Amino acid sequence: MGSFDPIRQIKLRTLTPLWLGDIDRDSGVPKESGLLGSMRFWYEGLLRSCGARACDPTGETQQRCEGSKRCDACKLFGATGYARRFRLEIEGLQPTPVFFRLSRAVASSSGNWLWTIFGGERTGGKKTRGPQGGLEFEFGVRALWSPEPFTINLHARPKEQDRVFSQIAFLLQTVSQKGGIGAKTQYGFGQVKLEPDPEIEALANEGEQYLGEQPTQNPFPDGTFTLHPDRFFTLLYRLPADPYGTATDIGKPPADYDRTYIPCAFDIRYKYESWNPSTGRGSDRGLRPAIRDELGDSAATRVFGFVRGGSAEASRVHVSHLYRETPNGPYLLKIWGDVAQRQDVVSVIREHLKSRFPGIEEPEVL
Repeated sequence: MGSFDPIRQIKLRTLTPLWLGDIDRDSGVPKESGLLGSMRFWYEGLLRSCGARACDPTGETQQRCEGSKRCDACKLFGATGYARRFRLEIEGLQPTPVFFRLSRAVASSSGNWLWTIFGGERTGGKKTRGPQGGLEFEFGVRALWSPEPFTINLHARPKEQDRVFSQIAFLLQTVSQKGGIGAKTQYGFGQVKLEPDPEIEALANEGEQYLGEQPTQNPFPDGTFTLHPDRFFTLLYRLPADPYGTATDIGKPPADYDRTYIPCAFDIRYKYESWNPSTGRGSDRGLRPAIRDELGDSAATRVFGFVRGGSAEASRVHVSHLYRETPNGPYLLKIWGDVAQRQDVVSVIREHLKSRFPGIEEPEVL
């Protein structure tokens, strides 16, 4: 390990499958780069939330750090000509089939859309006619899962280890509580929980002190991600029962699937009942239609993103799958985002879910 000998282990439990994939769109093998990119994204948001500057390393030249003037995100995660202050390895994650659960009314149309989003034939997916004439889907890509806690091994230089380990522990604690780790969190992936560990908790409690060492007049320019309370929110819901017991599967569940999680984030985001213009029956009842109906088309596009021709913009609201933290516990649903119209968006989400899922509890605001 050379100069990175000191090591600290952080154990996490998967609550929904993770997406730490590669350029071929598959996530059957955990890629450290996929985890690092997500961690940096959240650390930049933490810095901006407390008034510190965080550059955009993928943005225009004027948005990136240059020379010796580096933001705190670059100091921790590295930049051109400046090495990252730690290394990590992931142990214990295994590939698992990708599948989704949809309301029957929209299974066919949404199934085709999901199959396209996750690569279709280009990634080895198959679409066939079933015995009853309906479409059956099989995804060629995989996600990551472990029935037991998986491990992140951290390495840092001896003189830097206390600060670096505290920063990473605080970061992972924040992400696990307020959002999700890895890619495709808008489609339900990436819910984790830190395993109880007094040493890691103590490190995390120390990590916040290192934020905000470089204050700026404009902490979160338009389009950048922040956890500032004027824009960021996390809602954690509890459902007394699984509302998808009679839903349709798109893709094939793993052989040992035990309903610990219900992969329904796409259904919650977009549609519940499809509109049939020829009969005039049905209605769109997903979160995106709810935002569109209450706040307008442009707001729905800003909040949930778009893909149009060669242009695309990522969703600013993320929806978890339903998941359980204990085998017989309630199902949880986490929704979080960073939006300019925070109060209006949160209000629409709360009203929509209350009408859609009878018995759902008022959310815990994290």
